[in-house]
Amino acid sequence: MTSRTVTVKIDEEAIRFADEMVELGLAKSRNQALVKLITLGIKRMKKDVDRKRKVKEIVERFKREGIPYALPTAKDVEENRE
Repeated sequence: MTSRTVTVKIDEEAIRFADEMVELGLAKSRNQALVKLITLGIKRMKKDVDRKRKVKEIVERFKREGIPYALPTAKDVEENRE
């Protein structure tokens, strides 16, 4: 995997947590701790992102092609009440 350097702002709690990971030997550096946190976060969020992506694709297809079934009209609803 290729890595790139990016600049991000993170809150103090995240910095303290990363520093604690280093102190506890869970990471060799703050950078490594933050990379681990991001990597785990990506794994955790992957299912949510995939689901949202599928919903977006369906909505876009409906916008282009229309809904693939006929919705009931007011007349249909009135007829079913009888």
